[in-house]
Amino acid sequence: MTSMVSIMYHIVMAITLALILCSCTLEDERDLCCPDPLTMHFVYRPLGVNAFHDNIHTLRHFLFDGEGAFITEIPQSSEIDRLGLNMNPGSYTMVTVGNMSGRTLHEYGEEKTISQFLLRHTAPAKRNLQAFDITDELFWGVKHFSIDSDGRGAEESMSRIGYATNVLVTEMSNIHCHLNVTVEWIGRPPYVGNYEMELSGIHTKYSLNPESATLTADGFSVPEGQECGDYRLDVPLRQLGLRAEFVTLRYTDASIPTLRIKFDGESVIPDIDLGKAFRTWGWHPSATHVQEYNILLRVINENHVDVVPMIEGSVADWVNGGSFG
Repeated sequence: MTSMVSIMYHIVMAITLALILCSCTLEDERDLCCPDPLTMHFVYRPLGVNAFHDNIHTLRHFLFDGEGAFITEIPQSSEIDRLGLNMNPGSYTMVTVGNMSGRTLHEYGEEKTISQFLLRHTAPAKRNLQAFDITDELFWGVKHFSIDSDGRGAEESMSRIGYATNVLVTEMSNIHCHLNVTVEWIGRPPYVGNYEMELSGIHTKYSLNPESATLTADGFSVPEGQECGDYRLDVPLRQLGLRAEFVTLRYTDASIPTLRIKFDGESVIPDIDLGKAFRTWGWHPSATHVQEYNILLRVINENHVDVVPMIEGSVADWVNGGSFG
């Protein structure tokens, strides 16, 4: 009986050790025990912790060969944060875009190469087809990799080819911007009804060519913005004030928008150069990965507006971003 228990003990220990040695984990991307086919995992770690499922709800995968020629779009899998790759040996680049809807279109260009690959916002604003409505909360990720004759993959970079593995990981980056605007009048607003808020000078296209991408201060890759345009929202007056949230493509240090408040097509306050305010507050969009901005406009009168930042709904230490008018 003791001998049988000893045998069973050693069998259990052997199985446990095998499971430990061959368990798949994203913590060690060199793991060679994960089952074939090669699997690409997608993560979004803005603060070092994976927040993928809280932010990304759909993915589209665009596959290019080692020379940058478009091959195909790979359908999203049932588990959107991972994708099985079963393809011929060779070098590849996969560009993945998160949260695309009918508001966002992609274009390959005539030659269908990655150098001409574009993403553009298409949703027009209500009652103004020359301006845009809010965009999708977009994310993107790029992975250069190769596949060997055994179906295993390796990361590729300009300087090296990495170790062979059954698991590759694509780091996703936030490539949209939130701007929350609150407007308060000192006194009564001039009109009752729907106002218009407009932002001008924001990119409406991205180049999805990885070679033109830049890095934020914390190392996230973001695409190059192209073609600036206007975004516009209809905003009802409530409790003698206005509140709106713009979702747009990213700002850069060179493309911080101008804000206008209108009623029936006519401006009711001076134009607000947000670039001036951002520089005063030390906000540098090009270096910032997650762009979430909150501002308050205090309208003293039709010719005088103060702009201050807000943090978690409160005015941030009264750092005036400038008086306009």
